Amino acid sequence: MSEKEINNEYNYSEVENSENSSSLLDPSLHLKMLEVMDNATDLIQSCDNNGCFLFVNKCWLETLGYKESELLNLNVFDVIHPLSKDHCVDLIKNIEELRSVNNMEVSLISKNGRKVLTKANVNCQYDSDGNPKGTQAIFRDITEVSSVEQNARATEARYKFLVEAANDVIYHGDPYGNLLFINKLGLELTGYSMQELLGTHFGKMIADDYQKSVADFYADQMKNRVKSTYLEFPIVRKDGSRRWVGQTVRMLNENGDTSAITGFLGVVRDITEKRKIEEELVDSKRELETKVIERTQKLQEANEQLQNEIEGRKNIERYLHESKQEYERLFQNAHDAILIFRPEDEIVLEVNQRACKLYGLVREAFIGMSLKEISTEKHGRADLIEKTMSQEDYSHFEIDQIKPNGERIILDVNAMPVVYKGERAILSINRDVTKRYELNRKLEEERKQRITSLVHGQEIERKRFAKELHDGLGQMLTALVHNLRRIRRLGALNKEQDLVLSQSEVINQGIIEETRQISKNLMPTVLGDFGLVVALKSLADTAVGHSGHVSFQDHPGIPKVSSEAEIALYRIAQEALHNSMKYAEAEDIQIELMPEENGIVLTITDNGKGFEMGDAKPQGNGVSNMQERAEIIGAVFEIKSSVELGTTVKIKLRV
Repeated sequence: MSEKEINNEYNYSEVENSENSSSLLDPSLHLKMLEVMDNATDLIQSCDNNGCFLFVNKCWLETLGYKESELLNLNVFDVIHPLSKDHCVDLIKNIEELRSVNNMEVSLISKNGRKVLTKANVNCQYDSDGNPKGTQAIFRDITEVSSVEQNARATEARYKFLVEAANDVIYHGDPYGNLLFINKLGLELTGYSMQELLGTHFGKMIADDYQKSVADFYADQMKNRVKSTYLEFPIVRKDGSRRWVGQTVRMLNENGDTSAITGFLGVVRDITEKRKIEEELVDSKRELETKVIERTQKLQEANEQLQNEIEGRKNIERYLHESKQEYERLFQNAHDAILIFRPEDEIVLEVNQRACKLYGLVREAFIGMSLKEISTEKHGRADLIEKTMSQEDYSHFEIDQIKPNGERIILDVNAMPVVYKGERAILSINRDVTKRYELNRKLEEERKQRITSLVHGQEIERKRFAKELHDGLGQMLTALVHNLRRIRRLGALNKEQDLVLSQSEVINQGIIEETRQISKNLMPTVLGDFGLVVALKSLADTAVGHSGHVSFQDHPGIPKVSSEAEIALYRIAQEALHNSMKYAEAEDIQIELMPEENGIVLTITDNGKGFEMGDAKPQGNGVSNMQERAEIIGAVFEIKSSVELGTTVKIKLRV
């Protein structure tokens, strides 16, 4: 839930502080509001000026571990953690001036000493004379959210350790090549301090005789948007010595948009020794060719030269072997599950320890198995494999799997084609995001439950208010009609009195008609008496007088739906019709109800002004209200609109 929703969800203080609160809320509605507060999932409390509790809800008692009978011996500062106490004391001293404080972090302490981290909204309460009489506070428990943030920081620290412990120089630059970060090995290689390097251009260290060629190379990378490049060149250290480096530079983009470069990531390896060996090999080769041509070289010299060449190759092989070991170590210790498999038959060629743990298999059994034996995909894997093999860069997607033990997992996957031991393969890096999806699902369920309760309460209130209009105000207006007619029967009226009486009768009749229409809009009796089809037809007939042309068409075979679904569909049609007449200024509006296989479809189409779906948003909360009502009954909500071409709202409900 957003911070805005937290601030607005419980806004009872506005009602309680109103000078006319007694006229706004009857006792039954006030009791319902107290019941809602008592059953809220946030901690709610009300205290007097001395900090004594006047009211706490069930969630407050359950979270802090107190019984209701213990409140008499408690003060508000008994449940505030010592870390937050000073801040809360200052807040309460100034609450009259501040009136309210929103979204403040407060640590509470439970009866058993457990620390509860919350986000709090605090309001000052006033009596009828405008004097402060206490405070009302709503606390949202964010202890688990804070724990997630701490875990994220710990993960970030581990990644930072890997970067600092890497055997290569790793740096991050802005879009112009200025250094934003470099690891410790980079400081050792260049001889500069962190303060000297940060903010400077990486080209500062390139040898003068290579400045132009290196600049041209990376200018070409930016121009052609080459994702990753490799280049070897010499750098000059702070002490003036030269070192040869091999640098891989990867362009960083925003959300995969190659047109927007956000920076560069560089990985640099000191290849001075390798370069020296290569130069020695070149010199040796040239010398050998010269001696062969001249035919004057002695056999011993040729043998010595051959030994030098063999030794140089051994050094290269040793270097490559060490690099391979280092990459294998990174592969096995990665935090994500990594698999290498053939795309043709999905046979696994290599896995790391994390992958074995994720699927519950030992490495020896894992290698050689097909992915089809390991997991069942809820969506086709063949298309994803084909997509990955058709791209030069990596593919990113999420996949829903069922493991052999029946457990469902959701993976965030980065996959790319590689060559492994001489054959085509796919490298797949998988991150388990199942817990994140489960958390989002629970939050969505909670949101839907709250919307359902709110809409249900609105319908009950509409029905009650419609009944009061009909039984209360309607009867009084009817009595007024009889009194006016009685005055006329009494006679002896002059011309002016007769005119005033006639006008009063017309006005009173208009009030009666308007009251009937309001009562009908709030809760049309035709919906409960005759069903959805008749109610929609009545809605269209009533709207004809307020718009150019409104028509309703139904089709045979419309299945029976629940009363809750009928109310929701009627309210959606009512809202769409209102929007078409008020905002779209439509001259022709069509309402259609038709059956569909295993369901029903309601469509409202107008020829009004319309709006751009991608850029503009229709006025008011009408669209969100319709969408929420559709979600409550499990229906699919669709809206399509174009400027000057009108708008179509469609609701598909399975029954």
